[in-house]
Amino acid sequence: MKDAIKKIENNYEFTSICCIYPTSCFVTAKDLIQSFNLFKKNKKSFIISATEYSHPPQRGFFFKDKLLRKFIKNNSKKNTQNYDQIYHDAGQFYWGSKTKWLKCKNFFEKKTKAYIFSNNNVQDIDTINDWKIAELKFKDLNEKK
Repeated sequence: MKDAIKKIENNYEFTSICCIYPTSCFVTAKDLIQSFNLFKKNKKSFIISATEYSHPPQRGFFFKDKLLRKFIKNNSKKNTQNYDQIYHDAGQFYWGSKTKWLKCKNFFEKKTKAYIFSNNNVQDIDTINDWKIAELKFKDLNEKK
C-alpha cells in the first residue's frame, strides 16, 4: 500500500484508502459503503474485514513428530458451545487513512475495528478446492437473489 500511495499521491487528492483483494468475490457495494461509514467514525485506525471461525480454534490440534498435540491443553472436557466466539481476518478488504498506511507496519492496532462478514460471504482462495467452494457459494448466493 505504501508503494501504491507514493506512486499516485502527486496526481490525486485522497485521504482514505481501501485495499481490496482480487479474490474478494463476495464483497458488495453495500459492504464497502457500510465499512467506509464505520471507518469514518473510527478515523484513528483501520477497519478490517473479519468472520467467525466455524469451529472453536481452542479445540484444535497439530502434529509433532507424527503425534497429535492439543493446541491448548485441558480443553477436551469443555463443550464447543461454551467457548467465546473468535474471529479471524477475512482477507476481503482493509480501510485506512493515507497517513496510517504510510506510518503503520501492521493494521492490527488497539483501535482497529472489524466489519463482520458471514462465513457464507467469505472464501479464502489458495487452492483449487478453495476455488470450487467459492463457486458453490457464489452460485448459492446468486440463486437466493
